[in-house]
Amino acid sequence: MQISRFLSKVTTALSVVVAMSVTAPVAADTVNCAPQNANCKQNDNCCLTWCNPAPQCPCAYNPSAHMQCGNRPCCGASDNVSGRIDVLYWRPCSDGLELGKAESFTQSQVGDDVVLTNESRAADPNFKFDTGFRLGIGYYCPCDCWDVSLNWIHFHAKAESDGAGQIGTTLPYTTFVSDWERYAGEYPTAIESRWTLDMDIVDLEFAKKYFVNHCFILRPYIGLRAARIDQGYHVEAVQASNPAVSTDFASNVNSKSDFRGIGPRAGLDMEIRLGCGVSLFGGAAAALVFGTFDRHSSEEFTTGTSPAFDEYDPHGGGPGRCTVTMTDMAIGLKFEHCFECCGCTHPFALAFAWEHHAFYDLNHFNFAAEGLTSVGKVNGIHNGKVGDLTTQGLTVSAMVGF
Repeated sequence: MQISRFLSKVTTALSVVVAMSVTAPVAADTVNCAPQNANCKQNDNCCLTWCNPAPQCPCAYNPSAHMQCGNRPCCGASDNVSGRIDVLYWRPCSDGLELGKAESFTQSQVGDDVVLTNESRAADPNFKFDTGFRLGIGYYCPCDCWDVSLNWIHFHAKAESDGAGQIGTTLPYTTFVSDWERYAGEYPTAIESRWTLDMDIVDLEFAKKYFVNHCFILRPYIGLRAARIDQGYHVEAVQASNPAVSTDFASNVNSKSDFRGIGPRAGLDMEIRLGCGVSLFGGAAAALVFGTFDRHSSEEFTTGTSPAFDEYDPHGGGPGRCTVTMTDMAIGLKFEHCFECCGCTHPFALAFAWEHHAFYDLNHFNFAAEGLTSVGKVNGIHNGKVGDLTTQGLTVSAMVGF
C-alpha cells in the first residue's frame, strides 16, 4: 500500500513538471520577452542606464537573443567587439621562502636556579603590493548571447628579507641559522635575500549569459589557460670577524623555480543589478594546468683567509612534468552606461574588484640547506623548499564596446 502511494506521488510530480515545461514558454510569450532596443535618451537614468535591460520575463526564462546594448540588429561585425584594460594592485605571498631563524639565548637567575632561555624568530620575505596590468578583447555574438574573450595578465613583484647573528657563545648572544647555505655549522653574521616573481597568464573564455531575472545574471564559461610563472631567490650571506679568522666566509646563492603550462579552465560569473547602472558582481574559476618545471640552484662559497672555494650547482630534479591547480575569485562593484556614437550605441563599464588567485604546490626550489660537511661530503640532510603561491588585491577595470 505504501509503495502504491509513493508511485502515485511520483506520477503526480512528473505530471506537474511536464505541464510546467510545456506551459512555461507559452506563459513567457504572453509577456514581451523580445529584446528591447531601447533608446537611452528616452529611458529613466535610474532604471535603464544600460540601454537594453533584460525583459520582464517569468523567473528563470532566458531570452534567446538579448543584446548587450540598443544597437540596430547588426551594425557590422566590429560593433560586437569589446576591449578592456585593468590596473592591478596586488600583493603576492609565496611559501617555502623562509630565509632562516634567529636563535637568541639569554640567561637569568630564578632563586638558586640558572635558567637558559632560547627564543626563535623566523626571517620571512616582506611581501608588498606591486602593480601589473590585464588587457583583454572580446566578441559578443548577437545571435544567442554567446561571447568569446581573450585576456592577458602581466604581473611582476619582489620581496626582500634580512637577518643578523653573532660569533661566539657568550651569553646573551644570537645565532642566525640560514636555510640557504650548503655547509653545515656555518652561521652568518649578516644575511639578506631578494625574491622576484614574473608572471604572464593568458585566458581564453567561451561563455553565455543567462538572465535568471531582469536583475540577476549568470555567466558560466569554459576555456583554456596558458601560464608562465618564474620565481627567483637570491641570498647573500657573510661571516665576518674582527680581526679576520680562517672560519670567515662569504656565500652567494641563486635559486629559481620556473613553470610553463597549459590546461582547461572553467568558471562562473554572477551579477546583481542594483539600479542606476550599478551592479554587484562576483566570480570564481578553477584551472588544471599541465606543464613543466625548470629548477636550478647554485652557490659560491668562499672562505676568508685561506684560498678555499667551493661551488654547488644542481639542476632540475623533482617534478619534471605535473599538473598545477589554480583558482581565481573576485568580488566588486561595477557601473555601466551606454553612449551613442556614429549611429550606434556603445556600452561602457568601470569596475572595482578585489581578486584572489592561488597556485597550489607551485614552488619547488631544490636548494638543500646544510647539505655538505666541512670536508665537502654530503651529510644526508635535505630540506627542499615547496609551497603555494597566491596573489590578491585591488583591480580597477575599464571596458568599452565598439
